[in-house]
Amino acid sequence: MGFKTVCSEEVLLPVYIQKKLKCRYVEHSIPFLKIAPFKEEEVYLEPRIVVYHDVIHEDEIEAFKRLAKPKLKSAKVRNFATGKKEPSTGRIAKNAYLENDENEHIQLLRRRVQHMTGLTVDTAERLHISYYTIGGFYLPHFDAVHEEDKNSLKEFGTGNRIATVLFYMNDVAKGGSTVFPALNFTIKPKKGSAVFWYNLKRNGEIEYLAVHGACWVLSGTKWISTIWLHEHGQEFRRPCTLLEDE
Repeated sequence: MGFKTVCSEEVLLPVYIQKKLKCRYVEHSIPFLKIAPFKEEEVYLEPRIVVYHDVIHEDEIEAFKRLAKPKLKSAKVRNFATGKKEPSTGRIAKNAYLENDENEHIQLLRRRVQHMTGLTVDTAERLHISYYTIGGFYLPHFDAVHEEDKNSLKEFGTGNRIATVLFYMNDVAKGGSTVFPALNFTIKPKKGSAVFWYNLKRNGEIEYLAVHGACWVLSGTKWISTIWLHEHGQEFRRPCTLLEDE
């Protein structure tokens, strides 16, 4: 099923998949989380994609919007041939990066991401803010970088993007869902929640089923914030297995 079709129709996962999905409270053996655990909802199992509810707070959202607004610029996509970032017809949005020490809320959010994922944020990218108005969208893409885009990998210096944590900072009146076309399902933005998935398999290869996009915003606006976690530092947190293809 194509990207446009998944965006335009309500697609329900088959019953045999739905019946295996679970919701739970998780505390990951972290003392603080024993009294305030995360609300985790499985939305897909292979690859594993989960939603954490109520993990970004109103004061944090307002702070991030305030800091991002003067920095917002039209989003660009890197051209593999030239190595430069250029405007793209496949992405209509504005974005900005916030520095790790720019606001105490950013530091708290990064620590929360580490607790949620079990991965270190020491090598993660800066907090990325995206803003979509009516008609804004992002065609299906991979967050992980392909080998041919050596400029990006060199620029990162900390390995590829192993995982993504995407926070929804507002409810979208209509449209704006996150879609995984290879899996034929969408996630509707819900203010305060976050989606977490791996972009790489344990063997370091790209997880092609994690291709995703942002559906057109049909009414209202859409604010999201994203933290991309990198490979370096995760060696003992997400080790390889003995299975070649895993």
